[in-house]
Amino acid sequence: DKFIKIRNLNRKKIINELDKSNKIRDKITIIKENDGVKASWFGIPIILSRKINKKLFIKKIENKGIETRPIISGNFLKQPSIKKYNLKTNSKMKNADYINNFGFFIGLPTKIISTLIIKKLVKVFEQSV
Repeated sequence: DKFIKIRNLNRKKIINELDKSNKIRDKITIIKENDGVKASWFGIPIILSRKINKKLFIKKIENKGIETRPIISGNFLKQPSIKKYNLKTNSKMKNADYINNFGFFIGLPTKIISTLIIKKLVKVFEQSV
């Protein structure tokens, strides 16, 4: 499908530019697809380093026009809607909590993004860490 190809192209270009940045390379982790999997990406899942305040980082990039979304696979037990189900657990959800506390998505448009826009995105990330 055309949209999937464009999103995957945009994803590849954005990740390549983010990887080039010495200022943010060690402060973010981009979730990659498993070998042999051909994903249909609608966004880029990003995990911030523990050194970065997620709320402040998100606020800064959103103020510059970059929309974000939570990573849905974070700790579901911390989602407001879970109160309806009265679920309880005694186990620690360390990894889910980490994703919940430091992870977010940026969206991938279905139109090809220019190199100029991608470089602006990287600059916003650099200024926000």
